Amino acid sequence: MKIRLGKRQPLTKKLLLVEGIARAGKFLLANVLSGFEHIEPVQLYGLLEQIPVWANLGLIDRNTAKEILRLEIDTHCYEMLTGRNFNYRVSDKSSIFNIPRYQKYLARSKEKDIDKIMKEYDQEKPFSFFIMHELMPYIGIYFETFPELKVISIRRNPVDLVFSWYKRGIGQRYGKDPKFFKIPIQGKYGSAPWFLPEWNKLSEIDRIILSIKKLFDMYEVSYRCLPHKYKKRIMFVSCEDVLSNPVSVIDRLGNFLGKKALPEMKSILKREKLPVIKKLELRSQNLEEIKKLASKKYLNVLIKLKREYEKS
Repeated sequence: MKIRLGKRQPLTKKLLLVEGIARAGKFLLANVLSGFEHIEPVQLYGLLEQIPVWANLGLIDRNTAKEILRLEIDTHCYEMLTGRNFNYRVSDKSSIFNIPRYQKYLARSKEKDIDKIMKEYDQEKPFSFFIMHELMPYIGIYFETFPELKVISIRRNPVDLVFSWYKRGIGQRYGKDPKFFKIPIQGKYGSAPWFLPEWNKLSEIDRIILSIKKLFDMYEVSYRCLPHKYKKRIMFVSCEDVLSNPVSVIDRLGNFLGKKALPEMKSILKREKLPVIKKLELRSQNLEEIKKLASKKYLNVLIKLKREYEKS
């Protein structure tokens, strides 16, 4: 007898994902989102962003992948509801102490009656909230699994992404750094990210530029192919707008989510030093640094990508 997976009753219905390419500003945006009512503390769990990749590459059966996603999301949301999943590291962007009224969430860890917490959760119907990296190319599986899903996708100028990847050493870490929690593929030239099998054939800065280019292309193709019913549940935000015009972004977020900003939003903007123009003014300097390192071929790729981004 062939065993088939059954279905379980889901816990998490209203799911909110903030996704984007690494170093695009997701945690900054998450801290702004913490200033809205009825949004759970943000969570980061790397497996949730890797399962869609392996499913779409045929390494995991798609139905199995969907059930694992549902189970893992539900498990982590339950742990958050019962006060077990808080990030107490004060210096992290995802620290529980960055959330207004964090005492409300900390009180959960002292509540003995779990059913009481669950009843409040069912009545309030908050968004459960996760951050994901490079999810847009395979976002469809999440829409299929979570019918009430909403997605906020943050974009950033490719020059700033390339420079930030380089400074963070991302161009050297796949398969080599035990603290870099991404499962690589086995490419022709060694361990590589799923989006760039030729990773080790190129110099560090060139592989970063080509990675950003490929991811930009994948994002565009994936979004274009999504059904309209999914597209209307995606909101795009630029990091540049968050930095330079956060009030306008907050208004858009509120309309998209159907949530009101808390009075503490002003203190969040002050803590995050928003608006801030200084970071945007560093782009020309960053590009000059990249020019010293990149080959002519891939420098031209980056400059073209920059122009296309700034026109959009």
